[in-house]
Amino acid sequence: MPENDSVARTFTRSSRSAVVLGLVALVSLLLAAAVPVAPVSVEQPRVQWPQSSGYASTSLMLAAYAPAQIDVTVGCDVAAAAGEDATLLRTVPSGDPNEARRGLTISVRDGAIQVSTAGRELDPVPFGDACSLVLHQDRDGLRLDVDGAITSMPGATMPQVDALATDLPADAPAGLTVKVAVDDQFTSSPTALKITLLVLGALAAVAAHLLLRRDDRVHVAPRPVGPRVPRLTLVDVGVVLALVWWTFVAPNTDDDGYYAAMARNVDDTGYVGNYYQMYNQAYTPFTWVWYSLGAWQRLGGDGVVWQRLPILAAGIATWFLVRRYLERRITVDSRARRVGAEVVLAALFLAWWLPYCMGIRPETLSGLGVVVALVLATRTIETGRLAPLAIGFGVASLTFAGHPTGAIAFGPLLLAVPTLWREARRRGAVGTTLGRVAAVLSGGMVAIIAAFADASLRDFIAGQARFADVEEPLDWTDEWNRYRLLMMWDPQGNYAKRVVVLITLVALLWVVLGWVAARSAHRLEELAPQRDRLAAGSLALALVLLWITPSKWSHHFGALAGLGTMVLAAFVLSFWPFAMRWFAGRPPRWFGLAVAGTFIPPVAVGYDAPNIWAYNYMIRVPQAWQAPHLGPLTPSSFVQVALFTLAVAGLAWYLETRRRRPAASLAVPAVLLVVALTGSAVWTLGTLTLATARTTGSWSPSALNLEDPLGTQCAATDGIRVLDTRASTSLPVAAGEPQFDGFTAGGGLYPGVRQPAGIDAVWGSYGVERDASATLVTPWYSLPPAGARDSVVSLLSGVATAPVSVRVEYGRTGSDGVQKVSTENVDSGRGGAWRPLEIGRDAPADANAVRLVAVDPVVGDDDWVAVTAPVNAPARSLTDTVGDAPVVTAWQFSVLFPCLRQPTIDDGIIERPQYVVSWADGEYGDAIFQTGRGGIGTQARRDASTTLLDSQIATSPDIEWGGVHALDYGDLADRAYDITRDRITVNGLADPLARFGG
Repeated sequence: MPENDSVARTFTRSSRSAVVLGLVALVSLLLAAAVPVAPVSVEQPRVQWPQSSGYASTSLMLAAYAPAQIDVTVGCDVAAAAGEDATLLRTVPSGDPNEARRGLTISVRDGAIQVSTAGRELDPVPFGDACSLVLHQDRDGLRLDVDGAITSMPGATMPQVDALATDLPADAPAGLTVKVAVDDQFTSSPTALKITLLVLGALAAVAAHLLLRRDDRVHVAPRPVGPRVPRLTLVDVGVVLALVWWTFVAPNTDDDGYYAAMARNVDDTGYVGNYYQMYNQAYTPFTWVWYSLGAWQRLGGDGVVWQRLPILAAGIATWFLVRRYLERRITVDSRARRVGAEVVLAALFLAWWLPYCMGIRPETLSGLGVVVALVLATRTIETGRLAPLAIGFGVASLTFAGHPTGAIAFGPLLLAVPTLWREARRRGAVGTTLGRVAAVLSGGMVAIIAAFADASLRDFIAGQARFADVEEPLDWTDEWNRYRLLMMWDPQGNYAKRVVVLITLVALLWVVLGWVAARSAHRLEELAPQRDRLAAGSLALALVLLWITPSKWSHHFGALAGLGTMVLAAFVLSFWPFAMRWFAGRPPRWFGLAVAGTFIPPVAVGYDAPNIWAYNYMIRVPQAWQAPHLGPLTPSSFVQVALFTLAVAGLAWYLETRRRRPAASLAVPAVLLVVALTGSAVWTLGTLTLATARTTGSWSPSALNLEDPLGTQCAATDGIRVLDTRASTSLPVAAGEPQFDGFTAGGGLYPGVRQPAGIDAVWGSYGVERDASATLVTPWYSLPPAGARDSVVSLLSGVATAPVSVRVEYGRTGSDGVQKVSTENVDSGRGGAWRPLEIGRDAPADANAVRLVAVDPVVGDDDWVAVTAPVNAPARSLTDTVGDAPVVTAWQFSVLFPCLRQPTIDDGIIERPQYVVSWADGEYGDAIFQTGRGGIGTQARRDASTTLLDSQIATSPDIEWGGVHALDYGDLADRAYDITRDRITVNGLADPLARFGG
């Protein structure tokens, strides 16, 4: 009886602990559910214009383009003072009439006030000696009050706001006021109630975990503790050194500049926004990675190497976790064989890691997270303890909160669900079972804190809606696009990315087939070790879980680097023992060759891809844009790969027959796989290392990483040579006067295109009344000596639907004047931006004079051309050219230029940029300059006159590197308005824009 009483008391205590565990876990889950909808404090900025100093047109670039509300008051005294045919207010002062119609315009025409909003014209409103006009517009529509007469336009589209511009002189009578309620809805902070919920939820989750660990100790017998940290080997040192070196010489991943800019602006914006486009939509809930990166940038700067250090740490951690997970696989009786297994594992890991996990993209963290989740899930499966699985659920949730590809981290947890339910059910009744399951799930509280501590559920909903307005999200039926991109002849499908994925897919198929065969033969544990099955199952589930992600780029395969390495290792290290046991020690010779044959297509197709990396100049990279080859050896050739496989098989059969090496032919598939992937890793690391060595002392991204790893010396921008025409000097006139018909001296420019600063003479054909072709012949200008012509440029602008002839004529002065010696036809260009035309670099050595001749054959405003006189522009570095001015740097390579200060987005307002540094050909074709995509550069492009400055990489002038655009806003002042900031409290589902006052 006493013994029975003791057992009963123990059971009662255990039951009570399980009940307490379940209640605490339930509290944590309920608090976690409440956090996203808890109240938040939202900022509401308001702009008021004009300032007390008088009317001054000013830029006001709203990140959301349209305001939450706009209120305009116009008194008739100020309208009368404006005179006839004057604009009182325009919010998009673009020279392009089509763009200007996107805004709000209030003008005086024929004694009446004319209102146009977002392309809709209102009836003219006559004004007398005393009247007033009050306009209010919000998302519900427009309301116009003229002396008490109300006009309503329900559902009227909100106008866009780039500026608050007027034709009124600064000292005009008061009476025009504008109030703009800025859409800054994503800038929020937690209220006291939300902070309380967060703290209590975190404490409850910690308590649930501690109680779960105690529950494990009660119900699971302790196991012998072996060595927890694997010994450090020379292979480990080699992998770490390779990853460290790769941190310096690796090219960028696809969106390094994009993500770095997002993180850099967090402090100013107050939330993680898209920054470059999508109207700076909130990234909720995938934000903690960018908050962390922003803090890391503040700690050590924006240098490429510094920003890669967390990824380096993730790579090292992933390697050691993978090696530890496979420790039983590589522990063999022979030291030489163990070292060989470690070397093979290292090669497989680097083949995955190098092409995908080299920049600051978050897939690397997803790859680490899924490996950690697999390790923890495996520990639960092997020991029956539930606490590791609870931590794994927290890790998986946090991984998913970092990036959508983090969904793959739930794969290993799904494999552990049967163990979770069986073990929880064994420990008690259904109620306590559910409590233990809830305790495991409560580990996800860490993800709720990371995702919604400074955001709300509505931020996620509104952010997704804003994204959907611009771009339709992809769904699971579009998953084929990821593989289509992998097969493209471009950086999305380069050889290193392609070959490792294709080989891994085939290896996964063989591992799964072996698993099925072993199960059907009731020899599962003998033929398919549990850890191999878990790794393969996790990878298979990861491929399925990628289907649910809304983006389908091939670089997302980087999240599979750890799992892919495990599956490749499982095949390489398990195939021989599996076949030996399956065939009772006498496998047929053809079997190894047949399996190896299935790897020939992925090897050949994988290598039939270019050596090209995203947004990399490929300066002196061997075999750039070519499929890898070594002399006549071409791994993209099916024939050569097949011959290599047959040669390995022949050697294996020789060893079997002559050297009595049993079943040596079974090594053929592993040899082919390891050679192919080792070759990919060596070729990737080797070619980019060689390119770095070739460019050391000159200019290349990787060489700059070695020279200036923290980016503090501005070496990248110092290496760009810019001819700044704004500080130019005119060439002296050698002979003649300008001759033109249909051109205007000092004018003839499209509205919004201004005469370039620093240049005195310009001729344009826009708006000139004529009946025939317009012609221009400039005077002859003295050309500097042959060795000093690199800085002579002219500028061109214009739009041509028909051929426009522009040519440069070179001459030689003599006693009888200037004699023409050669002619150079040039591209007249496209668009209204000023474009540089190099003068004299290809001129005859004895030429000492130059002039320009232009012919515009089309009558009308749709075709026009403008030309400036040639000038001598000083050559400066990009660092000296832009100084500390805000620069919109194209996302493709902005991470390379840490000394270019990006414009901030604060209070929902974009800081007005003074320069644009564009990618590749120097054009404005990127999405960040497109109105329909909410690009950060759109408003600057349409409101400023732009001049493309002649620029080049000083040590590699033939490489098309990008373009430097100087912006001229004319009379638009910068920030000539007052701003106030209010805060309101709303619940996590409420629309804060609906709470603006009138």
